[in-house]
Amino acid sequence: MLNRKHTARATAYTSVAKWLHWTMAALVAAMLLNGWSLDNYEGGALSAALSHHALGGFFVASLCGLRYLWRTSHPPPELPVTSSRPQVIAAKVIHTTFYILMIVVPVTGIMTAVAHDVPVVVLGVIDLQDTFSFFGHDNSDLKRFIHAQTMHTFAGLIISHIGAALVHQFWVKDGLLRRILWEKSNDS
Repeated sequence: MLNRKHTARATAYTSVAKWLHWTMAALVAAMLLNGWSLDNYEGGALSAALSHHALGGFFVASLCGLRYLWRTSHPPPELPVTSSRPQVIAAKVIHTTFYILMIVVPVTGIMTAVAHDVPVVVLGVIDLQDTFSFFGHDNSDLKRFIHAQTMHTFAGLIISHIGAALVHQFWVKDGLLRRILWEKSNDS
């Protein structure tokens, strides 16, 4: 149920939504760079790097869940009236796909970690290797391939998302980007 305060659509994202967006953006960027660098490691260093990478994926998926819960009770601002119907549809499709990939990429990564016996321990307590052992150890190459392909799709969408935001900021000049940037406000 929506709070009375949030029944009308705001013109900017809330501070919590902004924090979740930029925290996840930084974490996802770090995860992509780290994932692409994993081929540079060997032996024990590779195991440690894979473990940290999988742990980061777990945090991405967890923050995605928090972000989704926040968004259900605090809807995003409407798109600018200058947005065409295809732009509105594209924005919805891309954002929905982002949420799907923020779960699918970490899950396929954890599946790959389980298949390769990579230890992933959260906060020194939760062993994801045991928790997700039902994924099994078979088809490890297929799991790694699916993880890589979904990650490349995710990276492509991120580039499209950034490109669209920059077009709105510098070409269309409709203030779309300002909604997610930090400005002095009283929102929560």
